[in-house]
Amino acid sequence: MAEMNTDRLVETISALEAWLDRTEGRRRLLPLRWAGRALLVGVVLLSNVVALARWPFAALARRLGEDPAVGETGKAPASSGSRPDVPTDKPLDVDGEELSRLIDSGRRVLVDFWAEWCGPCLMMEGLLEEFAESSGKECLLAKVNTGAHGDLAEEHGVNGLPTLILFENGEEVRRHVGTLSRAELESFVEGGEASSGP
Repeated sequence: MAEMNTDRLVETISALEAWLDRTEGRRRLLPLRWAGRALLVGVVLLSNVVALARWPFAALARRLGEDPAVGETGKAPASSGSRPDVPTDKPLDVDGEELSRLIDSGRRVLVDFWAEWCGPCLMMEGLLEEFAESSGKECLLAKVNTGAHGDLAEEHGVNGLPTLILFENGEEVRRHVGTLSRAELESFVEGGEASSGP
């Protein structure tokens, strides 16, 4: 239920952003445009406050061996890109070596660069778990916690969170910075959405 409401919220925010882009330069809509921008800022601030409040609990859960963002194990197996018995229906929490192995495997890999303190990242959490379950062997989902692996974020040119990068045959094919609704995520993975970011 929460994922459904989050998805609806993301769709509404996306629609508001599109409306703001379409009405750029229309003076008579200026008060509405300012209210729309204020609403967007408010949603981002609120989601970040929620994420910051959740952060200590997530860190404690991770120390106890159960990171709510990556499942019960808290870590992907070291050879996740090469072993056939690795579950492909769950997000894989990876470090630099594991990420390189997955990308170089030639498989389709969607990499989610996120952080515990990032509200929009938390908004995407449930949707990405559902994506991992439904895409199975067609596209693996790797998660990079930029708090723990800032060097990977820098190496891949990640300047904003969340950032999704799709790799095919070892090459980056698309990237998106920000939240996506379910339909937008499906379109992004299938190639229907223009990439954003650098």
